[in-house]
Amino acid sequence: MSNGLNRAFRAKMRGEKFRRSNVEGGRDPLDYLRNNLFEPVPHVSLLGKAPGRYRFNLVKNGNFISVRLAASDRSRSSNTFRAYWCPDVLRASTKLVLGDQANYFFCPALTGSILQINGETVTLHNNKVTPFPPANLAILPRGGKAGNRKWDKGVFTTSIIIGMRNPTGIWEFYQQSFNRSPVVPLPPIQVTQI
Repeated sequence: MSNGLNRAFRAKMRGEKFRRSNVEGGRDPLDYLRNNLFEPVPHVSLLGKAPGRYRFNLVKNGNFISVRLAASDRSRSSNTFRAYWCPDVLRASTKLVLGDQANYFFCPALTGSILQINGETVTLHNNKVTPFPPANLAILPRGGKAGNRKWDKGVFTTSIIIGMRNPTGIWEFYQQSFNRSPVVPLPPIQVTQI
């Protein structure tokens, strides 16, 4: 059971409305991500999962929100939601094309790997790929909001990337970057739209 985490996430990230909801305010992804830390280590339910679309549930785990696979489609009553998942595969680059079959995107925390974003195509380059970074990434800009770009952890030990298809159908990507023992709310420089 998500105890309202699924509703709050969906309301603040995309502005989704729910009949009986105590979520106040409208869509504000940056504020939501400054005040809700996502767990950097993928939950065991995601280990070994191929890139694709799955039903997810958010669960509180200490100071973090854990992204987990929902037990079944019957868990819709807890406002589970569909999202794309792109795993970090050792010594490989994993590509996933996002579409309109889900409104959210998750991948493991970037602790050395690089996420390449090109429109609706995302590629996660594991830091054990040889050569690393792959030659085609050397010329890509870091960050930015349009075109082919890359993202990594920067000066922090961990960077969490969350994608969201906004109400007009355009994919937006946000990051939470932090070192060990982060304190909420995160400073604005540590939560940005990329």
